[in-house]
Order: sequence, then C-alpha cells, then structure tokens
Amino acid sequence: MSAVVETEDFENAVLPRTASTGKPPSLFIDMDAFADAQRIAKMLGSSELVPQTFRGEKGFASCMIALEMAQRMGASPLAVMQNIYMVHGKPSWSAQFLIASLNATGRFTPIRYQIDGEDMDRGCVAWVQDLETKERIEGPRVDMAMAKAEGWIDKNGSKWKTMPDLMMRYRAATFLVRLVAPEITMGLMTSEERQDIVLEKDITPAMEPGSGIAALQQMIEEQDGKSEVTADAEPQQAVDLEDVELEAQYGDLMEALRNTEDAKEVEAICNTLDDLAARGLPDTHIKRLRDAGEEAERRIAPL
Repeated sequence: MSAVVETEDFENAVLPRTASTGKPPSLFIDMDAFADAQRIAKMLGSSELVPQTFRGEKGFASCMIALEMAQRMGASPLAVMQNIYMVHGKPSWSAQFLIASLNATGRFTPIRYQIDGEDMDRGCVAWVQDLETKERIEGPRVDMAMAKAEGWIDKNGSKWKTMPDLMMRYRAATFLVRLVAPEITMGLMTSEERQDIVLEKDITPAMEPGSGIAALQQMIEEQDGKSEVTADAEPQQAVDLEDVELEAQYGDLMEALRNTEDAKEVEAICNTLDDLAARGLPDTHIKRLRDAGEEAERRIAPL
C-alpha cells in the first residue's frame, strides 16, 4: 500500500472522526486528537511556508488554534494560516478567503457582482444563486456614499481612494457571506474591515481625586507597582499596528495584481508603491509588487 495520503483523505488521516457523529472530535476535548494535533502543529511550525505568527515555539499555541479553526470549518490548515491576520490585536480573515470558502461550499453559484452608478452613487451588490432552489440571493449594497459616511475613505492609507471598485467588491462579498453562510466567518471580521475602523477617542469621564473608585484604583496600582503609566506604551502599539496593516495591504495588492484585468487598476496600485515604501514596507515586498505589476501589464496588454 502506498504511504502517500491522497488530498481528499488528508483530514481523515490527521483528524480521526468519532464513531457516534462521524465528525472530527474537537482538538481541545478529545485527548487523542489533541496529541495528534500537537505533532501536526510542530511540523507546520517548522515550515517557512506558514506565516511567522505560527512558526517555532512562540507560534505553537497559535498553530494549535488554527488547526482547531480549520477542523471546524472543514478547511485546509495551511489555507487558514495564510489567510488570517492580526489587526488591532484581533484575528481577522482576508476577504479573498471568505469569497473562496463560500464558492467552495457547493450550495451556491460563485459570487457575482453588480456595479452601477457614478461618483458617490457608485455601488456594488454581491449575489449568488442557491443551487437547490434557484433563488437569487443578494447582499446589502455597498456604495461610495456609505464608505464616506463610515469614514473608510478618509482614513490614512485608505485603498478606497485608489481602488474603490475592488474594495466595494470585497465589502459587498463579506456582507453576503455573513448573510448566507455565517458559519464560514466564525464571528470574525475581515482584515479590510478592521483596517477601516476609525479609532475613536476615549471619552470616559475622568474620576475625581479622592473619590472611592479613584482611591481604590490608586491602591491597586500602588500594590502592583504600576502607579505611573510608561510614556512609550502607546507609540509602541501604533508601530505594531502599522506593521500589521502594511503586511495585510501588501497581501491584498499582490492578490489584486494577480487577478485584475484592468490596466487602470494596475497603474493605481503601482502609483502607491512609493508611499508604501515611505511608510516602511520592506524593499523585498516593493520589488515583488513591481514585478507583479509588470507581469499584469504584459498579461493585459493586447496581443
């Protein structure tokens, strides 16, 4: 018998199913599955193909959680790891992953997009057809007026300014997935949604000195030796968030360059590279984006 495991049998091979339900047991409830998952996580964490978040001893716990998520979704562990990002300290999917996951369910036709209108009225509706009932199911309409009202356009580094049609498709598809297959999102937002969140100022009223709550808080802080907040804590967080957003934006731009058939979109992406370099995107990433842009131009150029 061949030792090679066929692709369709991979889940069965590494995640045995229970006799009672026919479904894989939870990694965190079934001890045999937990032990198997640890070996798989160690192997995946030693590969350079998985993102840095899941590598080595530091990423071992995150790798285990990613395996649990992949099992619950019935998805490839590698696909889950490559399409989940930490934005503002919270896990988020890429919009492309949600689109691909819905298309792979076999319950609907692939997602289609209807774009109409001009300027601020320009909008997009994502829709699918139920393969069983033949019903056309539409998601909420996303337009530039909505993007303006929600503050997505005015955010620094916003891609709504440079590639609005792509962002409208991503957002409309995300809304549709949440309506027809919420189990795919597992309650998580997309990285694009996280990046578009406009952080609000803390408007909690300051406690008056000498009040009971203020005195209690001061006692706790003095006991922990934390009566003073370090001045560099907030700037450090901002740097980390910027790095995460740049990495997520890099992935989105590469995906767009691989799939677009619009020369203007390619030009718009290439025009953002100097700004991305100034914001700290690594030179290797910039070079890959330029190479992908040149390849897209050759692909789109008429024969």
